[in-house]
Amino acid sequence: MQKLIIVLALGILSAGWAVASDKSDAEAVVNQWTDHFNQGDLKAAIALCAPDASIIDDLAPFHWRGPGACAKWSEAYAVYVKDQAITDVMVTLDPSHTIDVSGDRAYFGARATYVGTQKGKPLKVRARVTMVLQKEGRAGWQIAAWSWSE
Repeated sequence: MQKLIIVLALGILSAGWAVASDKSDAEAVVNQWTDHFNQGDLKAAIALCAPDASIIDDLAPFHWRGPGACAKWSEAYAVYVKDQAITDVMVTLDPSHTIDVSGDRAYFGARATYVGTQKGKPLKVRARVTMVLQKEGRAGWQIAAWSWSE
């Protein structure tokens, strides 16, 4: 009986560690995406996307989905910042955020601040970023969807 209790307790503890590890691993992908974006390396950022991602953002055409969605968003973003004369962009995520994991899916939500320069003047936008990640075997956590809303 004692062995059964110990085995069950170890199983529960290891399951808790797995969820904690999944949370930190999924959050690491979000942080990597943000770091790549801030470094101007959109190619590396979009490499973190799942092949069949979906994006909602406040720049036209506002929604991208399916194969290549992240790359298509990146192209639209490049046109947007050029047209709007936006430079020196940096995104920060508030340290207080939500991350929940259920099986092979994770939900991340945080307030965000987008700062830069627009036509020579300071630009600051407060927004909400929401991401859904999926865990795909060896590929690990990938961004399956994200939205940005002011």
